[in-house]
Amino acid sequence: MPTREPRRVAAIDVGSNAVRLLVADVSPGGRLTTIAQDRRPTQLARDLATTHRLDPAAIAPTLDALRDFLATARRARAGRIRAVATSAVRDASDGPDFVDLVQKRLGLDLRVISGDHEAALAFASAATKLRRTEQPVALIDIGGGSAQLVLAIRETPVFTRSLPLGAVRLADAFSSVPALRRHIREALGPALKDLPLSPRTLAGTGGTITTLASIQAGIGRHPKDTIPLELARDLIRRFIDSAPLLPDFVHNLPPDRAGILLPGLLVLEHAAAGLGLQSIVHAPGGLREGLCRVLAADPDEPDPVPAARRLSRLLDPDPDHSRHVDRLASSMLDQLARHPAVGSVLAAEPDARTILRVAALLHDTGASVDYPTHHKRSRDIILASLLPGISERATALASQVARYHRKAEPSRRHPRFAALSEPDRAVVRVLAAVLRAADALDRSHRGRVRSLHLTFSPRAAAVRVAASGRIDAERRAFAEKSRLLARVLGVPLTLAAGA
Repeated sequence: MPTREPRRVAAIDVGSNAVRLLVADVSPGGRLTTIAQDRRPTQLARDLATTHRLDPAAIAPTLDALRDFLATARRARAGRIRAVATSAVRDASDGPDFVDLVQKRLGLDLRVISGDHEAALAFASAATKLRRTEQPVALIDIGGGSAQLVLAIRETPVFTRSLPLGAVRLADAFSSVPALRRHIREALGPALKDLPLSPRTLAGTGGTITTLASIQAGIGRHPKDTIPLELARDLIRRFIDSAPLLPDFVHNLPPDRAGILLPGLLVLEHAAAGLGLQSIVHAPGGLREGLCRVLAADPDEPDPVPAARRLSRLLDPDPDHSRHVDRLASSMLDQLARHPAVGSVLAAEPDARTILRVAALLHDTGASVDYPTHHKRSRDIILASLLPGISERATALASQVARYHRKAEPSRRHPRFAALSEPDRAVVRVLAAVLRAADALDRSHRGRVRSLHLTFSPRAAAVRVAASGRIDAERRAFAEKSRLLARVLGVPLTLAAGA
């Protein structure tokens, strides 16, 4: 079989402090060879903390940078070009207006990505650096507007959090170091406590860790790429005591970097200390590198289901059960499409079947992290999965469907569900109802329910199943877990066995 040639792609990152370009050839194994790169310190998020708007003076320079970067990518003959915006555009009240302006002026589709997606891309960049790590590993990516915290096992993210701890944001909002420390502790502390596993390694990406690595290289007293926490603390003390005592390297940094180094160092210090670790691994790269790997891989698989199956085999304690639930849920959804209440929701969501299949295949992957909360852990795994062939929005919906396959039903008391639009909440309710019922029909994990047939009328609905052997466990589970589906249908729902 011939070896696939590297793919040339281009990633543009519109960040809070700078706009960055990377054009790279990506090998089948994910290795990047840089063809072109650039950085423009446009400081789009200057004063965002107080105005809640993008800096008007930064709009034109940002458009100029995007225009130049597009020209560079096209001259390099990049096969795919993607531009993404992160925290600044995501949080600014005029962010949507800026996206429209970019489309109007440049014809460029600027995608505003979520914090979860940003975290997943950061880990995709660092994954090759961490491949030999068998124990749980944490990654912190400190950007300008936000910091992303990731926990991974077996080279796979299982937990992500996006926190408002970007270096630019903090530098703008705080002039007092004690107040800044307190804010970081209050924001980062709960996220560290939420980690379902204790990492043995902390890796870092972003400008702060890159600066530390450069200083570390000059010292040369520690293994390459391993940075002692004490080095960060020493720099913090020098910043606080007297700037002239800082290393020459820091004084020579561009103003847009030097002014935000202290907040980044404080975030890094708190992350390492909070995890009880005394060193940080420098993982070169960042969002652009992760995005290039995703762009290079996507064309191979326009359908996310094969990748979801592979992820299930990697993390699910019983992937055969999840594949069986996928079959039952898909059959149930196809038959429910004839029901008026369900059909109208499905007609408005063309990706409903794909969303359900991804959720069904991955609904138990969280059990490899923490069984009592595995429905929530499965949600996090799907959010960080970067599956090909499925949009970020559809991935978010699949994560919610998986989260509600057990325990609590969808509720606006839950922040992630409440943040969805009403049409998206309707999709999650319907698909979660189907997944709960299908999961109940394999409660024993023995695949005894071979097929199912639905009937419904204005007054009642029934699921008739063909089974091999006794299905007592399935009956009990169905009686409990089918209640949401009965409410969706608006009629009582019963289970019967027989041809």
